[in-house]
Amino acid sequence: MTKYIAVSFTLNNQSFERISSVFYELVDNLEDYYGKNLFIIHGFLPREVVELMNYPTSIVDMFDEKFPNRQINCHDFDLTKMRLDLAQYIRYFKADVYVIGDIREGVADEVANYQAMGIKVNQLPID
Repeated sequence: MTKYIAVSFTLNNQSFERISSVFYELVDNLEDYYGKNLFIIHGFLPREVVELMNYPTSIVDMFDEKFPNRQINCHDFDLTKMRLDLAQYIRYFKADVYVIGDIREGVADEVANYQAMGIKVNQLPID
């Protein structure tokens, strides 16, 4: 059985180490059941853009490690459009949504879209 998840988080004033720890624990638990039939939907910058802009590759490395060739990346520099696209993909694929850490800034906008579409959001603390 194929399963889709969506993961959102902000790095502003939150530790990537704590976020990644929660991410790996979540994915490891889901992989125990779904194996390689687990896909992720996200809106983070694609690797090519990250490398072109000389940003750290921590997030894309984490996604590529756990989801090689099993990602739906909705990134768009028009963030309003991207957040609506994310919600539509999540609804279409009946994905489970996980927010790691605080719901604020862009993540709050994503969650507002999800809630408006009746999509349940699971918040995972990083404390």
